Amino acid sequence: MKRDYSCFLVFPLLFCIVCGYIFSPAAAMAGKINMEEFEVEGYIIDVSVQQKDGKIRIRGRVSYGPVCDRLKITFTLENEEGKSKKISEVVKDAGGSASRTIRAEKKVVKGKVNKSEDMEWEITKVTADCKK
Repeated sequence: MKRDYSCFLVFPLLFCIVCGYIFSPAAAMAGKINMEEFEVEGYIIDVSVQQKDGKIRIRGRVSYGPVCDRLKITFTLENEEGKSKKISEVVKDAGGSASRTIRAEKKVVKGKVNKSEDMEWEITKVTADCKK
């Protein structure tokens, strides 16, 4: 008796389509989110950057790399107008097989960068330094 397992391929596909439809309108209303992956000093850093409500937000994860109690990650960003900013975050207990969360943000200073509209930012440089 031969079994048909094709339904197991269809359900995940339908799930992805439905979730994409449900969540994509909300993401579109929140402004463009740029997802990027970097390899720095042996760490894999997966992050997204977004400007919303007068703040630049960086969200993501750091994984692999040498074990570090306090890993300082510094992001250099540039917007579509050519202005740049640096945002740093200290991630505790980084490295090894564990994955840790990155949640960094910085207020956009009025006058230097257009605070009233949501700007598109690109991460141009990432550095990682283990602080002892």
